[in-house]
Amino acid sequence: MTRAKVQPVGPARAIIPQAAPVDTFVRTADPAPSSLHDLAKGLASVDSGLSAFMEKRQKDQDEADRIRGQAAFYRSNQTEYAEAVKQGLIPANTSPVFMESYKKAQGNLAGIRLREQFNQAYLQWEGRNADDPALFQSFLSTFIAENVGTEDPDILRGLVPHVDALTNDAMSVWGREGAEAAYSGSVSTRAAVAGETIDYASTVGLSTERGTDYDALWTDLVTSREEAIGSGIRQSDYDKQLVDTIVDKAVEHGDPMLLELLDRTLPGAEVKLSSLPEFRDMKTSGMDELERMNRQRMMDRDKEQLEQDKAREREIQVNVMRGLAENPMAEVPEALVREWERYDGTARTKLEAARKTLVDATEAEDPRDLLNAERMIQDGATTADILDMVRDGIIRDPDTLKALIDRVERRQAALREGTGILTHHVARRFTATIRERTMPDDITGMFDPGGLSDEGLAAIRDLEVMLMEWDAANPNASYKERVYAITNAGETILKRLDWSAENDF
Repeated sequence: MTRAKVQPVGPARAIIPQAAPVDTFVRTADPAPSSLHDLAKGLASVDSGLSAFMEKRQKDQDEADRIRGQAAFYRSNQTEYAEAVKQGLIPANTSPVFMESYKKAQGNLAGIRLREQFNQAYLQWEGRNADDPALFQSFLSTFIAENVGTEDPDILRGLVPHVDALTNDAMSVWGREGAEAAYSGSVSTRAAVAGETIDYASTVGLSTERGTDYDALWTDLVTSREEAIGSGIRQSDYDKQLVDTIVDKAVEHGDPMLLELLDRTLPGAEVKLSSLPEFRDMKTSGMDELERMNRQRMMDRDKEQLEQDKAREREIQVNVMRGLAENPMAEVPEALVREWERYDGTARTKLEAARKTLVDATEAEDPRDLLNAERMIQDGATTADILDMVRDGIIRDPDTLKALIDRVERRQAALREGTGILTHHVARRFTATIRERTMPDDITGMFDPGGLSDEGLAAIRDLEVMLMEWDAANPNASYKERVYAITNAGETILKRLDWSAENDF
């Protein structure tokens, strides 16, 4: 038996209404009379009363067969016809009425599934929003041709009404959606014109001493509104777009005076726009957004100023410390000290304490203190931290001070820039490998909570110095050259660690 090529689909949001199918099938010739019909006709010539009795009996039998055919289909609609016959679910030698009813029910189910399948296909169709009747007709025809493959008249008896309904409903929905899309597009276009009108008025206002002419702007907006309504756009739809556009442009231009336009009354209206229930909160929402933006701008400005202040303080500290490293007794200009005090009230005290340390020192720094200074640098220490170490008498040699300042400044620059070589993923991978290979044992780790041994600390420092020196010498290097340089430096350090481990150093 030939079946409609329709696959069951899951529940879907119906785009095409599931209208009750209307049987438009043109009935074919009735099947050849059964032997029961021949017997009835033969007896009719002998006894008309018996003929009437036999006709009634045959009608009853046909109705019973029709009901049994439908029942058999619903019991076995998940089983192929041949398999249903094989399993004895459907008698193979039953009456034509039985089979006609069974196949019609089969076609009806196929039609229901076909319409559900079309809903899904229509929602996913790329040309759905195109205003092209020929394109839609091609899509519809192709879908039906590809999904209706049966020629069995009894199956088509149940399927065709669904195909007819699908076609009619699809045309109706596509036409309605096309009209709605055209209307929405017209409203959006008019709203865009209103937005450009506001943009132009604001631009002109910025170029003149008088500022934006809000009265003239309102007149232009009202004129555009009248043209839009005259073209067929509903007043309520246009006014909603107009209010949204005014609020959006007020926020975009940071101009609260644009929101005052909402306190005006449109032609033909009795109250101002902001008093209408649907627009009552729009002005307040716009003002809230403008206030939020102003607060954010202030916060951004304060943050930017803070960063500038820190940068200037760091610059002063570096200049002072470099001067002390060259000559601990050098005089620092008073104006520079006073500027420094604007950022740090203890600046003068720090300066004198650092100078005293560098002048009075008689011993070199403790190696453990230098290792600790390197750990601090690895953790992000700044020049202010180095100055504190000088003030506290930890760093005592001017040459050491100069070296540490250079180390901090160069490392921060390498990390601060978005393309800094120390932030490269290959450099980070080598740093992680060094940490892993030089991880201290449990006892040593008690004194090194950061998990970085002296050997690892020195290895990472050397790697960073190598990379920063190469980066400074090759500012225009390509990405490939940077990767090669980082890899070469990293492998050099790892080989040194391996050699040290093999020789028990």
